[in-house]
Amino acid sequence: MTSINSRKALILPILIMALMISFTAANWIDQLKIKGNITTGTYSDELSLPVGDYPDNEPPEKDIGKTTAWISPTPPYDLITITVTGAYPGYESWVTVGLHHIGTVPAIIHLTIEAPPELHVWYERALKPAGGYYPDPEGYQIHGCTEIFWVIHIKVIEDDLASPPILPQQGTPYTFHMYVNTIQYNAD
Repeated sequence: MTSINSRKALILPILIMALMISFTAANWIDQLKIKGNITTGTYSDELSLPVGDYPDNEPPEKDIGKTTAWISPTPPYDLITITVTGAYPGYESWVTVGLHHIGTVPAIIHLTIEAPPELHVWYERALKPAGGYYPDPEGYQIHGCTEIFWVIHIKVIEDDLASPPILPQQGTPYTFHMYVNTIQYNAD
């Protein structure tokens, strides 16, 4: 049997230990406040199209085809719509597109073309004014305050052997879209 004095001797260390744990827990719950400023980069692009008629392969005396292009007037402004009218098989035209990256965070360019089967549409690197070519826009990393240009090439095709046959219809305007998407250079 234990005596009353030995019980008191056991209670005192337990009480001291409980007080130490309470004190330590009270210190762990304290708040740490940090003040500072963070300035983030900016991210924005602007598409541009030349003003006026777009060049084509027609001689002046037979110039009946016409190509028009415009940038979507509503956000996100990444859609270029191109319409070809008065064209015929073999008609070709070109539209130059510019992308100016006005942000500070670099971006990677991705292009998507949605066109009807009567139009063969692709893009090419544009010629620089001082000579040489701009880089291929697909997958290109563009940096702040720089711009890149490329040419959308359009050709009206006819293919009787395709399944189903590709036969452009007379008097039919053809419209297609190019989406120009940019993503932050280090985004997944």
